[in-house]
Amino acid sequence: MCLAIEEPELFQHPVQARAFATVLRELAKDGSQGIQVAYATHSPFFLEAEGFAEVRRIAREPIAGGEGNRARIYSTTLRAIVERLDGIKSPEQVVKQLSGVFLKRLPEALFADAVILVEGTTDQAILEGSALRDDPLNACGIVVVDAGGKAGIPC
Repeated sequence: MCLAIEEPELFQHPVQARAFATVLRELAKDGSQGIQVAYATHSPFFLEAEGFAEVRRIAREPIAGGEGNRARIYSTTLRAIVERLDGIKSPEQVVKQLSGVFLKRLPEALFADAVILVEGTTDQAILEGSALRDDPLNACGIVVVDAGGKAGIPC
């Protein structure tokens, strides 16, 4: 059986959304039930660090020459992240920090069109506060993410 849900977070209180996400994960993990679960969401409640390699971001992109749009699917794996951060972070650091970064700093960034990495919460507040007037960040799909210091921003 395949259970497909579009935006399971709709009309849910955050506590209910988290509980529903847990139920869906448990259904999918129990192989004896033969249930596959897929959902399209905009909610970080339905993301988990252990399953980040299962996340797919689907974006509509213009085709060169202005001939319409096409859908592009993005995903990654732990191996790809380790390779991309080679020389910046050791593989051990990547594995150790991935859960915290994925769950605390990246959920909103996964749904953004662009991300601005800043050193800390003060920088984040200044950028977001200065953008409140016409709201250009949100209107353009840009999220400001606190990287937790200079060491959190890859060069």
